[in-house]
Amino acid sequence: MNPVTCGATWASILQPELNAISTAMNNYISDQSVANCNALKNSYQAYITKLKPYGNCAALTAGEKTQFNQALKEFEDDLPTLCD
Repeated sequence: MNPVTCGATWASILQPELNAISTAMNNYISDQSVANCNALKNSYQAYITKLKPYGNCAALTAGEKTQFNQALKEFEDDLPTLCD
């Protein structure tokens, strides 16, 4: 994987995914149905997927890259039990 340019715009690039998480969370809070739980999980997965390339950001040290990628992996591993 090639290093990603990690300028100040990365937050705006991820804004649609953050908005989707917010909407899904509000829907799940209002109605804790299986469908809303799955929508919440899916919105987090989309965010993680779009965030993953930033774990190879050229500005990060090797240790920071390792920590970033480990944190994403742990969160992704926990997604199946998010609404339990």
